[in-house]
Amino acid sequence: MDKGHGRIETRTVSISQNLAGMPEFPGLQTLIRVQSQRQVHRAGVIERSQETRYYIASFSETVQAFAQRLRGDWGVENKVH
Repeated sequence: MDKGHGRIETRTVSISQNLAGMPEFPGLQTLIRVQSQRQVHRAGVIERSQETRYYIASFSETVQAFAQRLRGDWGVENKVH
């Protein structure tokens, strides 16, 4: 869970390395799904939103390692804005 700037965001990261039935994709080892739920507090009103993002990877890590890696990428993106 992340808090800041009047918002609370919770992310759930899921991975799968079972690629049976997937089309051929060179180097593909892991499928990743990130579900985000966000609450933003503005002028006494709570706005809620949900988002699901999908990633593919050519390497294998634990769910915790992927979550940290993805969070680090978002940190870089947020610093650019």
